[in-house]
Amino acid sequence: MAALRRFSLQSLSLHTRLLVVVAVALLPVVVLAIAGLLALGRQQHAQAQQALLERVRAFASAVDLELFNSVEALKILALSTSLEAADLRRFHAEARAAARARSDWEGIILVDRTGKWVLNTRVPYGSALPAAAVVEKESFEAVLATGKPAIGNIAKGPRGQHRFPVRVPVMRGAELRYVLTAFVKPDLMREILTRQKVPEQSVSTIFDGRLNIVARSRNHEQYAGSAVSESLARLMGSEGEGRGITATREGQEVYSAFARSVRSPWGAALGVPRDLVDAPLWRSYALSGAGFLLSLALGVIAAVWLARRVAGQLQKVNAELQTSNKELEAFSYSVSHDLRGPLRAIDGYSSMVLEDYADSLPPEGRRYLERVRGSAKQMGHLIDDLLAFAQLARQEIARRHFEPRPLVEECVEKLRAETGKRDVECAIGKLPACEADAALLRQVLLNLIGNAFKYTGKAARPRVEIGCERRDGEDVYYVRDNGAGFDMKYADKLFGVFQRLHRNEEFEGTGVGLAIVQRIVARHGGRTWAQSEPGKGATFYFTLAAPAR
Repeated sequence: MAALRRFSLQSLSLHTRLLVVVAVALLPVVVLAIAGLLALGRQQHAQAQQALLERVRAFASAVDLELFNSVEALKILALSTSLEAADLRRFHAEARAAARARSDWEGIILVDRTGKWVLNTRVPYGSALPAAAVVEKESFEAVLATGKPAIGNIAKGPRGQHRFPVRVPVMRGAELRYVLTAFVKPDLMREILTRQKVPEQSVSTIFDGRLNIVARSRNHEQYAGSAVSESLARLMGSEGEGRGITATREGQEVYSAFARSVRSPWGAALGVPRDLVDAPLWRSYALSGAGFLLSLALGVIAAVWLARRVAGQLQKVNAELQTSNKELEAFSYSVSHDLRGPLRAIDGYSSMVLEDYADSLPPEGRRYLERVRGSAKQMGHLIDDLLAFAQLARQEIARRHFEPRPLVEECVEKLRAETGKRDVECAIGKLPACEADAALLRQVLLNLIGNAFKYTGKAARPRVEIGCERRDGEDVYYVRDNGAGFDMKYADKLFGVFQRLHRNEEFEGTGVGLAIVQRIVARHGGRTWAQSEPGKGATFYFTLAAPAR
């Protein structure tokens, strides 16, 4: 072996030896550079898929808003005094005017509990109504069973056109007398896809509870009413949102993301062709291979060139990341501004009507307007909470070591001042030092202590206790109250977005506060849970995992 080594060294020229030395010296640099580019490619790939998921969440939110608007419009119509007085001729005129006011509504029908038509805005009042069966019985039966509004699945009506029903119950006291239904054209959902301005090569879809296509950015007429692709259906399963590789109905492989609506079984999906996402990555890999070969042939020159290229790529990616973050911030602002504008208008005009025409309005009319203003303010709070919840995913954790007691005292005083509940007894126990992001921990404490203040509102002697216990080698912080409490069989719903265990008439709220608590604690590596009994108060626990050393 030694002779072979001597022969090998002696057989090489000095120039060749220098090339070998340079190549060996540069090899770790080249390997690290290639590894860095591969990691960068994976990062770009993950960011592209995350951006896809963020976009489809916006789709689902837009679907939520449109369906919510349709349901609320029908609810208002269901409260008509004409219907209460059984003046069907007048109610037919009101319903027909409501249908004409919305270009996406084909018509409105009123049926009794048996499904028999009472009136149809597409049929002149007094004319004989056809003995037609209920279209899309599933949602009709859901309204009968629950007494709540329901969004139906897309189906073909008697005229052979695809429509989906939006149904609300007509209640008189505790009795369900009728079901009021608006048949909505899929064009309403197609407008959402148009407004989102997705890349031309992508495929965006809005689907119903049966995973049938309601609207599609490509070949809508061909696939409306049919099922989404099998691969997309498998990807979705029963999950609320996700991403992966699927095939479109045309057979094209795409990177897909989906998100379901929070108000209905509906949702949205977005697919971008794989070659559109992968092409930049393959180009980066090809250039890396060329750089590796050049580094072996040109030595130092190639190493310098490669280093400059890597630096250039990193600068380019950083610039793209900065641009992406700015676009996300602009998108969040746009969503916030676009949603708040109509709410301000609703609240403002309702207030003007109440101030200027209060004397001419009947009590019931004033009550309706007050409900409109209350709903607008509730929606404003909901928008604020949703934006705060979404921003938590991008907010960095700035841990530091500190004593939490002053922070707890600050939160208690702040809540006393804001709520005016000076009579709530607050007991603060021993709180050991922790390592956490102080600003985020303040939000956790404000939400938990604020809930305790709220749900002790009906207690004779409201009491809130904040403390810490040592369990299994870790500090477990808790907030305990003697308020309304809840049934533990619903505990799994506590920390979900929009999940509330009490009606808004009993205790106001948006259903986002505890979800924010759980996300902040989870980002600290901790856990959240609760214990309670109805009427005996509740205790919320959380831990803060120590940072990795």
